[in-house]
Amino acid sequence: MFRPRKLALIFANAAIIAAVIAVWAPSPATADSISATLPDQISVTAGAAPILLENGGAVPYSITVKNISNQAIGINGGFAFTLTFVGKPDKSDKVVDVVETGRTCKNTGLAANATCTISFNLFPDNDGPEKENIDSGITTVKFTVTPNRGRAVSASADVTVEDHAQVPEPSMLTSFISGMISLAGIGWLRGVRRKTK
Repeated sequence: MFRPRKLALIFANAAIIAAVIAVWAPSPATADSISATLPDQISVTAGAAPILLENGGAVPYSITVKNISNQAIGINGGFAFTLTFVGKPDKSDKVVDVVETGRTCKNTGLAANATCTISFNLFPDNDGPEKENIDSGITTVKFTVTPNRGRAVSASADVTVEDHAQVPEPSMLTSFISGMISLAGIGWLRGVRRKTK
């Protein structure tokens, strides 16, 4: 049978072990808060902002990720992006989608001070030719990259989308004059052929 003193000693030891485990094995919520308090482990640099043409198809774009910590780090598989339509002066001229096309960033092994890239295609809207004045719009594209240690880091680019100019239709007078010149040319050629026979 246990003596009360021996039983109290067993409970005290169990409490100490539980406390040590709680300190050495933090919960996921605690781990996230520790990761959030770390200094930035990476930097993200957006490439030069391209100019897209409405209805002009995809344009390649890339961002550069640099490991600014003193040890190897991994870049998590996904990335996030947000599109903010600044719309100056035309909100209809905008980037409508961003699709990742390749990456040199891996889940492990980006050495200290090393860089990698993530490539994308930026897609403009497909309004077609404009009948009103030719103008453009601006979309801020914000890319967010998350390392496997530390907090996520973002970079932005203001991407301009220009209108696709409508091909002007020839005026009635221009069409008439072109037709008359063509008929005169055909008549002249017939006259030259008759003289040579």
